[in-house]
Amino acid sequence: MVRTYTSKINPFTGKLQLLPADTRCFPFVLELPTSSEVFPILPVPFDITITRITATVYGGTSLTFNIEERAAASLNSAGTDVMTSDIVATQAGATSTTFTNASIASGAHLVLVASAMSGTVGKVEVRIDYTIDP
Repeated sequence: MVRTYTSKINPFTGKLQLLPADTRCFPFVLELPTSSEVFPILPVPFDITITRITATVYGGTSLTFNIEERAAASLNSAGTDVMTSDIVATQAGATSTTFTNASIASGAHLVLVASAMSGTVGKVEVRIDYTIDP
């Protein structure tokens, strides 16, 4: 398979980066998160593979979190971490490209689960880059 690439400006860093042309993204904003936040992001409508997660906080110093894959029937139960380790989002931004569970099944839900916060974070912007599986 020949893969084509395109250059795009990363909205969090302002830097030009090379991404596969078939990469899509889902950005979202969580206002006034807490250090124990559990925030449902979205149900995934098709099989995807997550390729990058980028996050930036506004106000405060940092928010530490992971994204979990959870089954629709058990949204209130702990799921499977997507990233190898929690990401620490700061005002300078943070990016994760190492995953223990990047392949997300259709019908699963993505949930942000915070584990720590420094300062009073006004909001966190998160961008999940992914490809649609064939």
